[in-house]
Amino acid sequence: MSVIRTVPKESLFKEVSAKFYFEYQVAGTYAGQYVCTNPEIEILKMNINTFYLVDIISIAGSIPENVFVDSFNPLLPLDMKLTRSVSGEILTAQKMIISQYLRDHSISTHIECNRGHDGIKIILSGILDQVADTIGLDTISLNISISTYQIDGVEYNRFYRGSDLDKRMKRI
Repeated sequence: MSVIRTVPKESLFKEVSAKFYFEYQVAGTYAGQYVCTNPEIEILKMNINTFYLVDIISIAGSIPENVFVDSFNPLLPLDMKLTRSVSGEILTAQKMIISQYLRDHSISTHIECNRGHDGIKIILSGILDQVADTIGLDTISLNISISTYQIDGVEYNRFYRGSDLDKRMKRI
């Protein structure tokens, strides 16, 4: 079974991105490894009474993908979650382990903003190991890009907010 989704024509497409930096640790608990220095970044401010479709994610970095894969630490894997900026509510079904670069990976999460001053935040945790190809690198960067749609069409909002939902679900 396949799912066909339609985003209303008046929706605003926006690609947002965040750059995370991992610095090499000379001493301490994570000596010989790379630790993220900016693990939380707000990527999008949301408008009140608006739906958002967080659709596609792409991940790339400053080192070749095969080197990134080699630096994967199985004990403290690099993982990502999307949260609300204000409440910290996790927006995706589960954390996403980042073990390789991604190109146009579908995450398709709908988010409703019904309070002001909220946003979407990416939170990273985990470390990267130093491998032969990263010797001499003080910093590794990881760029995460996410395609979003801001959906504030009247018909779409009525479908998801109002009594039309029950009627439409019975037709499906």
